[in-house]
Amino acid sequence: MSSRDNMYKDDTSCKGKVLILHGWAQNSVVMRNRTKKLNRKLTQMGYECIFPESPLLLPRERAGDCGIERKFSRENARAWFFYSDTDPSDTSGSQTEQEMEYFGLKESLLIIRNTLQSIGTDRDFCAVLGFSQGGVFAHVVASLAAKAQLNSDCKKSPFSKIRCVVLCSSFAAMNSNAFEDGFSSSRIRESGLINLPSLHVIGKRDTRVMPHLSEKLAAKFDKSQVYYHVKGHIIPQSGAVCSEIIEFIDKQRVAYLRSSLVDRS
Repeated sequence: MSSRDNMYKDDTSCKGKVLILHGWAQNSVVMRNRTKKLNRKLTQMGYECIFPESPLLLPRERAGDCGIERKFSRENARAWFFYSDTDPSDTSGSQTEQEMEYFGLKESLLIIRNTLQSIGTDRDFCAVLGFSQGGVFAHVVASLAAKAQLNSDCKKSPFSKIRCVVLCSSFAAMNSNAFEDGFSSSRIRESGLINLPSLHVIGKRDTRVMPHLSEKLAAKFDKSQVYYHVKGHIIPQSGAVCSEIIEFIDKQRVAYLRSSLVDRS
């Protein structure tokens, strides 16, 4: 067997990493518990699942007109960014499709940067899966990944390791923040589609993120695929959904390995 054949052999020892990003008011433990079957199947297929956790903690209580109001029953409820600088729990403007500042975004991006820096070499394959606000955050991360891969000095950016994204029950990021030497999502919107393979998992009965908003997010990627399921605002753990996600990630890994061989030949 040639070295080229060896490279494509279904070696389940270590195919790559999958970063799985939790949703609004969740955390890494919650996300791990809610994706147990997917996590297990990805692990069986040779991928290592990593569950980063946002550095931003949501308050359990806030002062209201009638005294102290309980906002979140879950302890350690977190968010990748806030939509308001005065009330972290305010999400009223999140899906208006109007450009706005995301507070705390820089700190969360640093978590992802550090995670990517710690998981191997520049040639390692890495995918990102985000749910709900984690998917919105993954849209920002995908923008940075696409930008890094276009630059001649892409090896200097850990985001260049990301080769595809899976966005579940998500909507498009509308942040006006400047980051990474002045780069922002508004500049991505002006410059065209994101050149990164994406799979968009959409619940037909999702009432928290309406399907048409997820479809608009898919339209922002140059190489997007859409998969619909019959449930709501969740990542279904059925065999069909898990297989769809794993098949997509496997396909992008093979494409990446092929392109790497061409680049080195």
